[in-house]
Amino acid sequence: NPIAVRLRGIDTPETGGRAQCAAERDLGRLATGFTRQAIARARRIEFGALDWDKYGGRVDAEVWIDGVSLADRLIAAGLARAYDGGKRKGWC
Repeated sequence: NPIAVRLRGIDTPETGGRAQCAAERDLGRLATGFTRQAIARARRIEFGALDWDKYGGRVDAEVWIDGVSLADRLIAAGLARAYDGGKRKGWC
């Protein structure tokens, strides 16, 4: 069975009902597509600092694809923001 992984240290736009506007959903879909492509093209995927996330049921982890942080790649592409667990900013 697959296990869902939440990337540690970032906030990404919502894609479903929690999205505040259509622009957020669209950006969320881009972030999902970016992540799926990165994983599909990966030669090596590494996980670090694994723990259960604060909501339960998912693993909270740092993820590196071919030696590069996936979180950093998403931030650089404008598809995520650094997040420290406080109040999140809107995407709309």
